[in-house]
Amino acid sequence: MIKKSLKKSVVLLAIVSVILINALAIPVSAFTSSVLDVKVLLDKNTYSDGEEISFMVEYKVKGNIGNIKENDSLVFKLPEEFKNFKLIYPKEHFKDMKTEGDITTLTFGENAYKAVQGYIKIKALVSKGGTEEKKTIEVQVNGKLITSVDIVLKPTEPIIVDPVKPSVIVDRELLKDIDGHVGFDNDGNTIGEVSGQIVGKIKQYTIYVNEKYSNLGKARIIDNMPDDMELITESVKIIKVDRENKQIDITNDGMVSKNNKVLDIQLGDINCKYIISYESKITKELLKYTNTAVLYKDNTSIKSTVVLNKVVGEEKVLSKSSYATDKGKDKDGGIINVTSIGQVVKYRIDVNENGSSLQNVILEDIIPKGMEVNRESINIGTYDLNRNFNWITEKMKNKISVENGKIIINFGDIKDHYVVIYEMKVVSRELNYENKAKLKYNNKIEDVGDIIKYDRTAGAINAEKSVDKKQIKHLEDQKAIYSIVFDCFGLFDKDYLTVTDDIDKRLEILNIEAPEGFTTSIDKNTNIVKIINDKRPLLYGERIEIKIYVDFKNVEDGTIVRNIAKINDIPTNEVSTAKGFKFEAKKIDENDKNKVLEGARFILKDKDKNTIKEIVSDNNGMIRSYLEEPGIYYLQEIKAPKGYKIDGKDHRIEILKDDIGKVIKLKDIENEVSIINYSEIEEVVKEETTEELTGEEIKPEKIDPTKEEDVLVKPKIIKPQILVNEIEEEVKEETTTELTGEEIKPEKIEPTKEEEVLVSPEIIKSQILVEEKQEEKTKINIPNTGDSSMLGYIGVLLIGIVSLIIFNKKRK
Repeated sequence: MIKKSLKKSVVLLAIVSVILINALAIPVSAFTSSVLDVKVLLDKNTYSDGEEISFMVEYKVKGNIGNIKENDSLVFKLPEEFKNFKLIYPKEHFKDMKTEGDITTLTFGENAYKAVQGYIKIKALVSKGGTEEKKTIEVQVNGKLITSVDIVLKPTEPIIVDPVKPSVIVDRELLKDIDGHVGFDNDGNTIGEVSGQIVGKIKQYTIYVNEKYSNLGKARIIDNMPDDMELITESVKIIKVDRENKQIDITNDGMVSKNNKVLDIQLGDINCKYIISYESKITKELLKYTNTAVLYKDNTSIKSTVVLNKVVGEEKVLSKSSYATDKGKDKDGGIINVTSIGQVVKYRIDVNENGSSLQNVILEDIIPKGMEVNRESINIGTYDLNRNFNWITEKMKNKISVENGKIIINFGDIKDHYVVIYEMKVVSRELNYENKAKLKYNNKIEDVGDIIKYDRTAGAINAEKSVDKKQIKHLEDQKAIYSIVFDCFGLFDKDYLTVTDDIDKRLEILNIEAPEGFTTSIDKNTNIVKIINDKRPLLYGERIEIKIYVDFKNVEDGTIVRNIAKINDIPTNEVSTAKGFKFEAKKIDENDKNKVLEGARFILKDKDKNTIKEIVSDNNGMIRSYLEEPGIYYLQEIKAPKGYKIDGKDHRIEILKDDIGKVIKLKDIENEVSIINYSEIEEVVKEETTEELTGEEIKPEKIDPTKEEDVLVKPKIIKPQILVNEIEEEVKEETTTELTGEEIKPEKIEPTKEEEVLVSPEIIKSQILVEEKQEEKTKINIPNTGDSSMLGYIGVLLIGIVSLIIFNKKRK
């Protein structure tokens, strides 16, 4: 019967730890938040008066990590029937909690921007009278309702028990315990142990009555001592605990009848919890001492039994126990949980409990990682043979030291039972806190340990992404590392954490580093990295770092590569790397801005006009180049595209430090069309020919006016552009026929490099064609004066000559 009641406590704690992952979620009403997604996880939706309700609230950042800001709030509105309300939350996310009436507000702290996900435990005692009702649990984010869940609260139903036969324990109405109990037997009885010289030893018993605040009528406790044990009457103490968890000492309220064999307490009609404690002394050595307490109420009775067994065999001289507020036990019992940083844990060490004669006794107690000892809290007491207790701390103070992470006490030679009591404070979150004590005596060593686990009632996980290089220059090492760091402040089971990182396809992934128990993979087609903790859970207080090594060698200068990973589909903060300095300009036609020019040659010069490199415009007219450092540069054209004049100017380029990762765009560089392009002529016309020309570029021969030459002007060939390579001397006209009444004396033209001469088709309507003959002399055939058939030829010739004269004047 007792076993069944205690197992309920154990099962409840087990359920709480499982809720996070496998909870049966009661249907809820969900609303929209831009900051958080929130779920309320309950294992059932109906609770009775006096029953404890315990549930989890799971929250997850919505959108990107960083969306939660400091001073954002999570608000809980709970039914007024919830008493002894307690909310356990991760202090890594929240900086403050305030409760006003039925509303509790949690405020996010300065580290909230790193938050990924967390969970909160809420527990309370249901106090419901009257009739059954439906109530609502509401959760708000920044004052806006996000989710709600309905539950049913009902009053306690009467329990019908056979008035003749004692009933089993119902709803923890009665539980008897002994200090230092070691477990339970097959009948559900609590088991304690005693060893050594047991006659005269004192054991402390505790009776818990009506732990669920039921309404009990005519409640009475009767506890008969075993024949070979005596009640120490002055040790009896009765504490009443009301529904607000207020404790009142009612020991002297006249309800107790006692002698050294019987304890009789008349409680009457009750709806509160009672804690009754007392001490009993062993008067005769036996192998077993059975002690049963009986609760009579409402014409029924229930009982709870403790069996104290004598330990036969080697006697232990060292034992250790601990006590913390909000304590709990795991499935094996005896392990006490702490729930928050700053919580104080009290330890007790018993030395030589059997009263043996020991020599050279030294106690060493190791301080656990994550805890610190309060030096002033160390106290030492002793029991004499008659079980009289005295504090002897002052006498022992010179034999107590705290050094190198240990408490050390030198007892010397002893024969009494010593008790050491001290306090430790939790200063950091750890998976567990193992406190080991070691006793040296009679050239022997005996040790004993005590393990405390951090209560898994609240949890948080933070994450932040970073890159080790925010800037990379062209000639620097192109390798970089993306890192994601997780801080875990709770229990997160395996397969909980999935990281997906879509790496820019221009980057080469070199390697991935992840902790043991994580599986990593790379999709080479998409450059997507996936990492999951599929082989182990994430531990309390664990710091996890994932590294992805990449190479930027294929990324162009003037580029910013951005990266955002996803943690359980929640985007991380963005990181970026700026690659190199770069500029670009466009080479275009001066008259036709849409015409781009290919093949223009430039030199890039530093601030002192020293040449760095040569650049050629591409088929899109673009001039591009990286620059290793910011500063002043100059761009100068040294060769124009065919048919254009050289620009020749120094185009100033200013690159600032903040321009890394950018392409600095210069103004378009324009080229003026050239009239004469000597280089083109020289390439096209390389040899003389006797064939009639057809409008192609020609290279006129030197004309000797003293010799007879024939010049044939053919108006049938029309070409809008006359290209002339070289005229070395003036042309003197010799003719026997009058032309226009005056001589035309062409001036000598000294062409400059890569100049181009353009004769507009509006001026020249036909092309002058020169035919070369194989004769030693050539004759200029001029039409006779008055020959009207030749007037057209003469007009064309005159127009051409006039155009050349005008052009020469413009050049001068």
